[in-house]
Amino acid sequence: LLVDADMTDGAMVEAHKTITEAKTVALRELDLRSQFSGDLATGTLTDTVVVACTKKGEHVTFSGTFTLIGEAIAQIVRQCIKEAIYKQENFTADRSIMERLNERGLQMESLISLIENAKVKSEAVAKEKLRSEVERILEDGKIAAMVLMALRLDDDFEKGLFPKTPQNVVDQAEFEEMVVASIREYQSTKRKNAKIPKIRLNLRNEEYLSAFTACVLKVVLKNALSRLD
Repeated sequence: LLVDADMTDGAMVEAHKTITEAKTVALRELDLRSQFSGDLATGTLTDTVVVACTKKGEHVTFSGTFTLIGEAIAQIVRQCIKEAIYKQENFTADRSIMERLNERGLQMESLISLIENAKVKSEAVAKEKLRSEVERILEDGKIAAMVLMALRLDDDFEKGLFPKTPQNVVDQAEFEEMVVASIREYQSTKRKNAKIPKIRLNLRNEEYLSAFTACVLKVVLKNALSRLD
C-alpha cells in the first residue's frame, strides 16, 4: 500500500490491521475455503503486507476503518485481492455449485457412491447418465441456491449459531420430506405431475456429509435417479 500523505508511525501500523481485515473480508465474500480444514480461509502462508507513504501533503494520524482513508484502503484492498485471485486461479464468486462442493471435498464420485442401486453400480453407462443428470439439476439456479443454503446452515450449526431449543420436534425423515416437497413444488412448474420416488441410499457412506447438506443432496440424487430409464 502506497499512500500519498504524511502518515504517523501509528497510522501506518493501523493500516496493516485495516488491510488484513479487508483481505479476510474479500476471501469471505469469495467463499474461499481452506484446503486443510474446509472452513472459510482468512489468508495464506505467503501473505505479506507492506505499507509506505510519501510523507507529503495531508497529515494522517489514524487509518482504521472508521476513518475516510481507512475506508478507502479497505475498499481498494478488497478489490485488488479479488482481482489477484481471479488472475492467479480464475476464481470468481459466481463459480458453479459443483466447484463449491468440490472445495468442500464433495466430489461427484463420492455423491454417486451414496446410491445403493445395482444398475448404477454395475453399468458404466448408467453411472455416466446419472452423473450428467445430477450436473444438469445442480445447474438450475433454484436448486443450486438450495444446496448453498444447506451448506450455510451446516456451517452455522458447526459454529454454534443455531438458537437454543429444548428439543427437535421434527425428525430427519420429516425434515427430508419437507425438502422433497419444496423441490417437487419447483419441479412441478417444469414437468407436470413430477414425482420423486423413495429410493434407498447407502447411509453408511454419509459420515462426511453434514445433516442439512446430506438431506438436500440426497433429494437431488433421488430426483436424478428417477429420470434414468
